[in-house]
Amino acid sequence: MVATRSRTRPSADRPLAAAVRSLLDVLGDLPRLAGRPPCADAPHLFDLWRDTPETPQAALERWRRAEALCLDCPLLRDCLPLVEQDVYGIYAGLVVGLSGMRAAPPSELEYRGPSRDGRTRFALDREAVKRRQRRHARLRAARRQHTEQLGA
Repeated sequence: MVATRSRTRPSADRPLAAAVRSLLDVLGDLPRLAGRPPCADAPHLFDLWRDTPETPQAALERWRRAEALCLDCPLLRDCLPLVEQDVYGIYAGLVVGLSGMRAAPPSELEYRGPSRDGRTRFALDREAVKRRQRRHARLRAARRQHTEQLGA
């Protein structure tokens, strides 16, 4: 059931969280159609933490599989507003709700071991971020060159 994907913070009992759960319930009940999001078929990939024991490395791999599904999804833009809301999980290809972190793509995270208080620590992999920045710079340059050629 897709509703398990939208875990809100325990202290937060907000109408938005209920609306997200309702939306995901509806998506989970839809028949398999061309426009059906992949998260409706594999909701377990999109949970921030599973109820079953899982190593942080296994969670990171699961999040990366969810990211790959998100990036191919035709409804990706519809999920982007959820990233700014009070939810936990994988939304629009980003891990949302990790303690002390903004939303980040799982492909750019690395496990850093337990923190002093015993909680799991993830951090941005600087090399992965640099690769993404270089790739985006190449794309911007190609777009700029294409625009210049069209204008000439």
